[in-house]
Amino acid sequence: MSSSDNLNVIISAIGKASYDTPKAIYKSVIPKGSVSKAFSKPSAADLSSDITNIVENKFIISIPNQINAENGTSELAAAALLSLDESFSAEDITEPEIYVYLYDNDYSAIVTLIPGMDGAVSATSRFVKTKQFENISSADDLSSLFDGSLSIEGLSFKEVSL
Repeated sequence: MSSSDNLNVIISAIGKASYDTPKAIYKSVIPKGSVSKAFSKPSAADLSSDITNIVENKFIISIPNQINAENGTSELAAAALLSLDESFSAEDITEPEIYVYLYDNDYSAIVTLIPGMDGAVSATSRFVKTKQFENISSADDLSSLFDGSLSIEGLSFKEVSL
């Protein structure tokens, strides 16, 4: 099977699944500095606060890609093709946020919200496929997973009512 054939199979599988009603939605604010454990960065003296903020926000946006990379390049490419990026205004979003939508199929969705200037917010949505989400039955389970497997500390997921 060629890589484009494999890509089409994955895109078809994502497209055929039902996303009408998630089995659970979890949300967490991502506190400043919480992702610094996950990447090797120079000492704080070597990076300006502006550059540190840019790197941390890019890292947050890349969380779904990191998860999908565990399944190989075709899974990563398919999810990238089906991604959605939007901007909107929301004065009440002052820290990065992450939402995890769990479904009764092979794919989940992760939405990240990154606040910008003057109330602008950048939203990114990606499908993810990981066996690690199969055992999630509580917000605490998800917080532990992000801290352990993804090395993102300080997240406190809460279940969002449907």
